[in-house]
Amino acid sequence: MPETKNDAPSIVGDECHIISPKPKGPRSHQKLLPKEYDKFANLLLLCKPHHKLIDDQESTFTIALLRKIKADHERCVFRSKAATQFGGK
Repeated sequence: MPETKNDAPSIVGDECHIISPKPKGPRSHQKLLPKEYDKFANLLLLCKPHHKLIDDQESTFTIALLRKIKADHERCVFRSKAATQFGGK
């Protein structure tokens, strides 16, 4: 959220792991190398309610589904940015 006259900006997104680094965390059954847990490929930025939702409903929000959601969103952002840069809509 933007800064106000009296306060600094507020970050309202949560950094979320697709595969949790915690031994009993969501989707932790698939292991990564320790240095891979905090890499861009394993992270999502979500609002707090959706972060809780994907972690509570890990049978629905599988690793494959979260990777697809992330890839689809990145493609959408890329297309939007490319269209803006080249005068498209």
